[in-house]
Amino acid sequence: MLYDGSWDGFFFALDAQTGALKWRIQLDCQASIVPVPEVCGRPPPPWVSGFPDPARFQTAGGIVTASRAVVGDSVYFSGGKTLYRVRAADGR
Repeated sequence: MLYDGSWDGFFFALDAQTGALKWRIQLDCQASIVPVPEVCGRPPPPWVSGFPDPARFQTAGGIVTASRAVVGDSVYFSGGKTLYRVRAADGR
C-alpha cells in the first residue's frame, strides 16, 4: 500500500501493485494554511489584514504538510496544523 497527500486537500491510499485507489479522505479545512485547497472554498477578501498576498491563493491549494509514517495498522501525517492518525485499512 502507498499512502500520500495531495494538493487538493485529500489524503489517500493506493494499491502498490496496481495503483488503484483504495480510499481517500478529505482533511479538515484550515483558513490559516495557504494555499487554500479548492474543496475548502474561496480565500478571504484581499483587504482582510493578516492574510498573505491573494495571488498565493490561486493554486489548487494544499494542506498536507509532512510525510506520512506507518506504524502497525495506523498511518500518521500532518495536515495544516493537525496531526492525523488513521487506520491503514480504510482511512477512518
